[in-house]
Amino acid sequence: MHGRCAKEDLHNKVLSEAKSMIKEGKGAQLLSEVLDNEYVLSANTYVNFFDKDSNCNVFCYTKRDHNWKFVNNIKVPVLIIGGTKDDALQVGNTVENSIEILKSQLIKSPNVKTKIFEGADHSYDGFEKEIIGEVVGFVEDSKHR
Repeated sequence: MHGRCAKEDLHNKVLSEAKSMIKEGKGAQLLSEVLDNEYVLSANTYVNFFDKDSNCNVFCYTKRDHNWKFVNNIKVPVLIIGGTKDDALQVGNTVENSIEILKSQLIKSPNVKTKIFEGADHSYDGFEKEIIGEVVGFVEDSKHR
């Protein structure tokens, strides 16, 4: 879940709850919502990850106002890997569109390569060998540029 935006209505609800808890000195307490049916976060963690101006809120593929300043300043080669069943890349978009958005924001990177694995989810279970092959190939290719 790190670096991805929650669905808009849920995000607004949880962010409001988290900020209220922090104001009350309860930032270390857990939020009432379990996000994506598995993530239990404290108020501090949610705000740190998903507040609009947070340094951790690097990737957001929804229409919500978002600043890509950290991604815009990456100056090294980047390999973007996605999966067709990756929920993190499908929030408000298709996987392909989210990857294209990210790629378009890597304006200072000298080399950007993308790879989408059919059937892979966010954890890429069962795709370990394929990912290792992509990473090793990308590193080798980057050495020769």
